[in-house]
Amino acid sequence: MTTTKSALPAKAPPPWDLTGSGFIFVIEPQPFSPTQAVPLPSGSYDPFEQGTPFDQSSNFHGGVGAILVVRYTTSDVGPYDELMIIPGNFKNKLKDGTISFDLAITRIYVSTKESVYNGRQNWGIPKHHADFSFTPVQDRPRSTMLTVSSPGAEDSFFSAILTRSRWTPFAFPVSTKLASTSFMRSILRGYRPTLVQPALSTQIDSSKLKSVTSEDASNLVGSSAKFAVTPTSTGWSKACTISPVSKARKGYGDGVGFPEFKPWWGGLGVELTEFNMVFPVPEVVE
Repeated sequence: MTTTKSALPAKAPPPWDLTGSGFIFVIEPQPFSPTQAVPLPSGSYDPFEQGTPFDQSSNFHGGVGAILVVRYTTSDVGPYDELMIIPGNFKNKLKDGTISFDLAITRIYVSTKESVYNGRQNWGIPKHHADFSFTPVQDRPRSTMLTVSSPGAEDSFFSAILTRSRWTPFAFPVSTKLASTSFMRSILRGYRPTLVQPALSTQIDSSKLKSVTSEDASNLVGSSAKFAVTPTSTGWSKACTISPVSKARKGYGDGVGFPEFKPWWGGLGVELTEFNMVFPVPEVVE
């Protein structure tokens, strides 16, 4: 395998201000257990992170997770597309010795190297570069086919049909502030919209990159500590659905480049028609 090397992107430190649109789909949850770890689906970590201290497979305790598809119109590194999985809750020991169960991004792809470099360094988010294709579906004006593939690869590791619902002609306001209220936290059993990202390795090991990719290994920088970050966002939403591209390919991820998953609620999700987001300076928690 040959990896390309180029000048590093310019640094864009936090906080970031972002605008865009996107889709959120809750995945069928594994029962949450505070005492016993549960297995993660295959493909939850990239080979570059798998087996490193960032790999928290042994600390996964289930719970509600989500798939996000985001199209950023503006950001501190320009526009880019994004696909990620947040599998559920991971056990963390914080600086004061307390134990918490927190969300974490384990697998994420973006369409620009600038986002890869800065996302890894700023917040410990394990971004990798990929090619995104959004294609309108013929005779289905509300539907778009999304495919995501490694740079230069012919086959995609993720594909889906994203359909905007006809049953929500009007958009409804949404805000992360609602999830932070004590009332909602009691309903959601302590859920908080905070990501806790373990430190990414600072050692570049291009041999761990998939042989089918031409990803630039020099962009895969590490982070300095375990970070906690709580993004804030406001916007407008409608209902949407996710469905397989074809009957032959029943799933969405291939289980290698992206985990296989089953959408909850029959594939019903939330379309963010527009949003404003702030990704703040992270807190060092370990």
